[in-house]
Amino acid sequence: MIRASELSGRPVVDIDEAEKLGRIDKIIIDPEARRVAAFLVSHGGTFHKDKAPLLLPAASVHAIGPDAVTVRHAPEVSGAAAHFDQLPRVSDIIGRKVVSRDGRLLGTVEDVLISGADGVIVGYQLGDSNALGALFGGRKHSRAPYLRADVDLRTGRDLIVAPDDALREWDEEQTVATPPDDKFFRRDHPEGGVEPPGVLP
Repeated sequence: MIRASELSGRPVVDIDEAEKLGRIDKIIIDPEARRVAAFLVSHGGTFHKDKAPLLLPAASVHAIGPDAVTVRHAPEVSGAAAHFDQLPRVSDIIGRKVVSRDGRLLGTVEDVLISGADGVIVGYQLGDSNALGALFGGRKHSRAPYLRADVDLRTGRDLIVAPDDALREWDEEQTVATPPDDKFFRRDHPEGGVEPPGVLP
């Protein structure tokens, strides 16, 4: 798994043009589909600081590597901008408090956990709370609690309400930044990334 925060600032390289496009500035997610939808890429540099960020659909990503995100033929998506504008950024989710249906404060969202192999949102990493300490025995080690994304989550402006059994643990020391398979992000894959209607083939 990859933390969304680990992708922030990572260079984006067009491997067909052998050109650096910029760095990841924002990650757009589709919580309902449980997938990364797109990236906003800042151009950087003195001459490009006033240039609008590049909107990069997840379907154009070839691979997420430990040092760069590689893409093929960054597409023109001006017609799909409105579609992506309606979706939240990772930064919109960070800081929301999570409450269980039985009335326990489970913690605050600190990060979004993404499968590097297929772009699926695995869960939402939570910060410490008294409830988390009780649930996991007050342990302080590399295992971090996260809220599963594949359960019935109800999201409001400031809160997320989760089923009582939605918490899990994962071992931070086993985080792998390089995906074992990049097929999800390739357009020719039958289960390709999130593509805005009418923009990508």
